[in-house]
Amino acid sequence: MGNSYGGSIITDGLVLALDASTDRSYSDSGTVWKDLSGNGNDCTLTHEAIGTVSGSVNALSLDGSTNYITTPFTRVDFGLYYTINVWYKFNGSTTGGYAPLIGSDVGSTRFFVGKATGNTNIGVEDGTSTYEGGFATGTDAWDSTWRNIQYVYSSGSREVFLDGISVGSDFKSPSTIANSNEIVIGYEDEGAGYYFTGDYGHVSIYNKALTAEEVLQNYNATKGRFL
Repeated sequence: MGNSYGGSIITDGLVLALDASTDRSYSDSGTVWKDLSGNGNDCTLTHEAIGTVSGSVNALSLDGSTNYITTPFTRVDFGLYYTINVWYKFNGSTTGGYAPLIGSDVGSTRFFVGKATGNTNIGVEDGTSTYEGGFATGTDAWDSTWRNIQYVYSSGSREVFLDGISVGSDFKSPSTIANSNEIVIGYEDEGAGYYFTGDYGHVSIYNKALTAEEVLQNYNATKGRFL
Protein backbone atom coordinates (compact mmCIF):
# COMPACT_ATOMS: atom_id res chain seq x y z
CA MET A 1 0.00 0.00 0.00
CA GLY A 2 1.72 3.19 -1.11
CA ASN A 3 0.90 6.86 -0.96
CA SER A 4 -0.53 8.47 -4.08
CA TYR A 5 -0.60 12.12 -3.15
CA GLY A 6 -1.37 14.50 -5.99
CA GLY A 7 1.05 17.07 -4.53
CA SER A 8 2.80 18.06 -1.36
CA ILE A 9 0.93 18.31 1.94
CA ILE A 10 1.85 21.07 4.39
CA THR A 11 4.60 19.83 6.72
CA ASP A 12 5.38 23.00 8.68
CA GLY A 13 3.89 22.57 12.16
CA LEU A 14 2.87 18.95 11.53
CA VAL A 15 2.80 17.05 14.84
CA LEU A 16 0.69 14.02 13.86
CA ALA A 17 0.25 12.22 10.54
CA LEU A 18 -1.75 8.98 10.41
CA ASP A 19 -2.18 7.34 7.03
CA ALA A 20 -4.08 4.08 6.52
CA SER A 21 -2.78 3.75 2.96
CA THR A 22 0.75 2.73 3.91
CA ASP A 23 2.18 -0.14 5.95
CA ARG A 24 4.55 2.36 7.55
CA SER A 25 1.54 3.76 9.42
CA TYR A 26 -0.84 0.79 9.67
CA SER A 27 -0.17 -2.79 8.61
CA ASP A 28 -3.80 -4.04 8.53
CA SER A 29 -3.55 -5.65 11.96
CA GLY A 30 -2.64 -4.79 15.54
CA THR A 31 -3.59 -1.87 17.75
CA VAL A 32 -1.00 0.79 16.83
CA TRP A 33 -1.57 3.49 14.20
CA LYS A 34 1.93 4.87 13.70
CA ASP A 35 2.66 8.57 13.39
CA LEU A 36 4.53 9.49 10.19
CA SER A 37 5.29 13.09 11.22
CA GLY A 38 8.59 12.11 12.82
CA ASN A 39 7.41 13.13 16.30
CA GLY A 40 6.64 9.65 17.63
CA ASN A 41 3.00 10.45 18.44
CA ASP A 42 1.70 6.95 17.73
CA CYS A 43 -1.98 6.33 18.44
CA THR A 44 -3.73 3.27 19.91
CA LEU A 45 -6.72 1.44 18.47
CA THR A 46 -9.09 0.57 21.30
CA HIS A 47 -10.92 -2.73 20.77
CA GLU A 48 -8.85 -3.04 17.57
CA ALA A 49 -10.50 -1.03 14.85
CA ILE A 50 -10.63 -2.96 11.61
CA GLY A 51 -8.28 -2.40 8.69
CA THR A 52 -10.47 -2.39 5.59
CA VAL A 53 -10.70 -1.38 1.96
CA SER A 54 -13.52 1.14 1.50
CA GLY A 55 -14.13 1.21 -2.23
CA SER A 56 -10.54 1.47 -3.46
CA VAL A 57 -9.32 3.24 -0.30
CA ASN A 58 -7.37 1.62 2.50
CA ALA A 59 -8.95 2.75 5.75
CA LEU A 60 -9.57 2.01 9.40
CA SER A 61 -13.21 1.22 10.13
CA LEU A 62 -14.96 2.09 13.40
CA ASP A 63 -18.15 0.23 14.27
CA GLY A 64 -20.01 3.03 16.08
CA SER A 65 -20.36 1.12 19.33
CA THR A 66 -17.07 -0.01 20.86
CA ASN A 67 -13.94 1.08 19.03
CA TYR A 68 -12.08 4.34 18.75
CA ILE A 69 -8.49 5.59 18.58
CA THR A 70 -6.62 7.25 21.43
CA THR A 71 -3.96 9.90 20.87
CA PRO A 72 -1.12 11.13 23.11
CA PHE A 73 -2.60 14.66 23.08
CA THR A 74 -4.80 16.71 25.38
CA ARG A 75 -6.59 19.97 24.53
CA VAL A 76 -3.93 21.81 26.56
CA ASP A 77 -1.29 20.53 24.16
CA PHE A 78 -3.02 22.29 21.25
CA GLY A 79 -2.84 25.75 22.86
CA LEU A 80 -4.27 28.71 20.96
CA TYR A 81 -3.19 27.74 17.45
CA TYR A 82 -3.83 24.38 15.80
CA THR A 83 -5.41 22.61 12.85
CA ILE A 84 -7.03 19.18 12.56
CA ASN A 85 -7.31 17.52 9.15
CA VAL A 86 -9.41 14.36 8.62
CA TRP A 87 -10.36 12.29 5.58
CA TYR A 88 -13.33 10.10 6.51
CA LYS A 89 -16.45 8.36 5.25
CA PHE A 90 -19.47 8.41 7.55
CA ASN A 91 -21.55 5.22 7.42
CA GLY A 92 -24.15 6.05 10.06
CA SER A 93 -27.59 7.66 9.95
CA THR A 94 -27.81 11.38 9.19
CA THR A 95 -30.76 11.61 11.58
CA GLY A 96 -28.89 9.80 14.34
CA GLY A 97 -27.02 11.16 17.33
CA TYR A 98 -23.69 12.90 17.71
CA ALA A 99 -20.85 11.43 15.65
CA PRO A 100 -17.47 12.79 16.77
CA LEU A 101 -14.69 12.82 14.21
CA ILE A 102 -12.51 14.02 17.10
CA GLY A 103 -13.58 14.12 20.74
CA SER A 104 -12.27 13.93 24.29
CA ASP A 105 -12.89 12.48 27.69
CA VAL A 106 -15.30 14.38 29.92
CA GLY A 107 -13.74 17.31 31.76
CA SER A 108 -14.52 20.84 32.85
CA THR A 109 -14.48 21.70 29.15
CA ARG A 110 -15.01 19.30 26.27
CA PHE A 111 -13.71 18.89 22.75
CA PHE A 112 -15.79 17.88 19.73
CA VAL A 113 -15.68 18.24 15.96
CA GLY A 114 -18.21 16.11 14.12
CA LYS A 115 -21.83 15.50 13.16
CA ALA A 116 -24.45 17.27 15.22
CA THR A 117 -27.30 15.20 16.61
CA GLY A 118 -30.40 14.67 14.47
CA ASN A 119 -29.26 16.52 11.35
CA THR A 120 -26.44 17.07 8.85
CA ASN A 121 -24.85 20.04 10.62
CA ILE A 122 -21.22 20.13 11.67
CA GLY A 123 -20.93 20.75 15.40
CA VAL A 124 -17.93 22.20 17.25
CA GLU A 125 -16.88 22.40 20.87
CA ASP A 126 -13.21 23.18 21.17
CA GLY A 127 -12.45 23.24 24.88
CA THR A 128 -12.64 27.00 25.28
CA SER A 129 -16.33 27.64 24.67
CA THR A 130 -19.77 26.03 24.65
CA TYR A 131 -20.96 23.50 22.07
CA GLU A 132 -22.20 24.95 18.76
CA GLY A 133 -24.46 22.41 17.07
CA GLY A 134 -25.04 24.62 14.05
CA PHE A 135 -21.48 25.70 13.38
CA ALA A 136 -21.98 24.68 9.74
CA THR A 137 -25.60 23.95 8.82
CA GLY A 138 -27.22 21.70 6.22
CA THR A 139 -23.96 20.25 4.90
CA ASP A 140 -23.39 17.12 2.83
CA ALA A 141 -20.51 16.12 5.11
CA TRP A 142 -22.27 12.92 6.19
CA ASP A 143 -23.48 11.49 2.86
CA SER A 144 -21.55 8.18 2.98
CA THR A 145 -18.88 9.35 0.55
CA TRP A 146 -15.27 10.29 1.26
CA ARG A 147 -15.06 13.80 2.71
CA ASN A 148 -12.37 16.05 4.14
CA ILE A 149 -12.89 18.28 7.16
CA GLN A 150 -10.19 20.66 8.35
CA TYR A 151 -10.81 22.59 11.55
CA VAL A 152 -8.63 25.65 12.19
CA TYR A 153 -8.34 27.43 15.54
CA SER A 154 -6.43 30.70 15.89
CA SER A 155 -6.65 32.39 19.30
CA GLY A 156 -10.44 32.43 19.33
CA SER A 157 -11.06 32.47 15.57
CA ARG A 158 -12.63 29.15 14.56
CA GLU A 159 -13.24 27.92 11.03
CA VAL A 160 -14.39 24.65 9.44
CA PHE A 161 -13.45 23.73 5.88
CA LEU A 162 -15.32 20.97 4.04
CA ASP A 163 -13.49 19.64 1.00
CA GLY A 164 -11.23 22.70 0.98
CA ILE A 165 -14.07 25.25 1.20
CA SER A 166 -14.96 27.28 4.28
CA VAL A 167 -18.46 26.35 5.51
CA GLY A 168 -18.54 28.03 8.93
CA SER A 169 -16.56 30.44 11.07
CA ASP A 170 -16.87 32.56 14.19
CA PHE A 171 -14.88 34.15 16.98
CA LYS A 172 -15.07 33.23 20.66
CA SER A 173 -12.77 35.09 22.99
CA PRO A 174 -10.48 32.33 24.30
CA SER A 175 -10.74 31.52 27.98
CA THR A 176 -8.34 29.48 30.08
CA ILE A 177 -7.75 26.17 28.39
CA ALA A 178 -8.33 23.72 31.21
CA ASN A 179 -9.08 20.46 29.46
CA SER A 180 -6.27 18.06 30.29
CA ASN A 181 -8.33 15.08 29.15
CA GLU A 182 -7.18 12.81 26.34
CA ILE A 183 -8.08 13.67 22.75
CA VAL A 184 -9.55 10.68 20.92
CA ILE A 185 -10.51 9.90 17.34
CA GLY A 186 -14.04 8.65 16.78
CA TYR A 187 -15.38 9.01 20.31
CA GLU A 188 -16.52 11.49 22.95
CA ASP A 189 -16.88 10.20 26.49
CA GLU A 190 -19.89 12.29 27.44
CA GLY A 191 -23.09 10.83 28.87
CA ALA A 192 -23.33 7.23 27.70
CA GLY A 193 -20.59 7.93 25.14
CA TYR A 194 -20.82 8.92 21.48
CA TYR A 195 -19.09 6.92 18.75
CA PHE A 196 -18.28 7.50 15.09
CA THR A 197 -19.53 4.96 12.56
CA GLY A 198 -17.40 4.87 9.45
CA ASP A 199 -13.92 4.87 7.95
CA TYR A 200 -10.80 6.97 8.48
CA GLY A 201 -8.20 7.27 5.75
CA HIS A 202 -6.00 10.08 7.05
CA VAL A 203 -5.72 12.16 10.22
CA SER A 204 -3.22 14.94 10.78
CA ILE A 205 -2.76 17.63 13.42
CA TYR A 206 -0.74 20.84 13.24
CA ASN A 207 0.50 23.08 16.04
CA LYS A 208 -0.35 26.13 13.97
CA ALA A 209 -3.43 27.61 12.33
CA LEU A 210 -3.27 26.82 8.63
CA THR A 211 -4.25 29.55 6.17
CA ALA A 212 -7.11 29.01 3.73
CA GLU A 213 -4.51 28.50 1.01
CA GLU A 214 -2.72 25.82 3.05
CA VAL A 215 -6.01 24.07 3.80
CA LEU A 216 -6.78 23.95 0.07
CA GLN A 217 -3.25 22.68 -0.65
CA ASN A 218 -3.75 19.80 1.80
CA TYR A 219 -7.09 18.94 0.24
CA ASN A 220 -5.78 19.02 -3.34
CA ALA A 221 -2.67 17.03 -2.38
CA THR A 222 -4.67 14.10 -1.04
CA LYS A 223 -8.04 14.11 -2.80
CA GLY A 224 -6.87 11.85 -5.62
CA ARG A 225 -6.67 8.96 -3.18
CA PHE A 226 -10.26 9.32 -2.02
CA LEU A 227 -12.34 10.72 -4.89
